[in-house]
Amino acid sequence: MSLWSVLMGDDTFGLEVVGVASCQPELEEICGGNPQAGEGQIVLAVLILEDTNPYDPRAIRVQIWQRTVGYLSPAHAGAFRACLAGEAWGVRRFRCRAKIQRASVLQGAEELWTVHLDICLP
Repeated sequence: MSLWSVLMGDDTFGLEVVGVASCQPELEEICGGNPQAGEGQIVLAVLILEDTNPYDPRAIRVQIWQRTVGYLSPAHAGAFRACLAGEAWGVRRFRCRAKIQRASVLQGAEELWTVHLDICLP
């Protein structure tokens, strides 16, 4: 049996998911291919502790609709795991709200789908 925990936020969606550039097809599918459909679309996201990640054993994967849409940055993953330190309930998956929208990552660059989580980290 897999244990889940629900994370509460403050409605600011201030935690940006990284690595979304390589997950654009998944985000496009989630938003139905319509850039306007993703403008501020609120969805349920799942954060998964990925201890077996070959690049970073502290990685935290972000999924929406069972599709990987990115990761927490190493700094945010570290802060998140620090919050879990000492907890013994064995939770490996966490649910939270996410906002998907289109944004220019660099000035003058093509717009990409972005994902921001509604999570409060210290």
